[in-house]
Amino acid sequence: MPNYGDPKYWEERYDEQMGTTFDWLEDYETLKPIIEELKINKSAKILNLGCGNSEFCEKMYDDGYHNYYNVDICENVIKFMIDRNTQREKMKCIDKLIFTFSRNHGRKRITIRRKLF
Repeated sequence: MPNYGDPKYWEERYDEQMGTTFDWLEDYETLKPIIEELKINKSAKILNLGCGNSEFCEKMYDDGYHNYYNVDICENVIKFMIDRNTQREKMKCIDKLIFTFSRNHGRKRITIRRKLF
């Protein structure tokens, strides 16, 4: 059984799958009606923990949610995400497990957490 909690497992997996994408559990099209029902302000800060190589962030960004932060523990997948999303200028990709998500009083924030180990 794969050791999903080991960053080395993910580094190797993303090296093997470089250039491909994969959405765990649910994709954006499935969750979009829920996101719309929540009436999330499109300027809200969105944090996608364990983003991997998913297209979820791109589709949400293209729907107007531009204050988007992708975080992953794997440098190689973050580099892949940065390279793949150069045209999405406001999207941020961070290869740190520990980071600061700045406070902004009076604004809503949303965290996308579909699967973390």
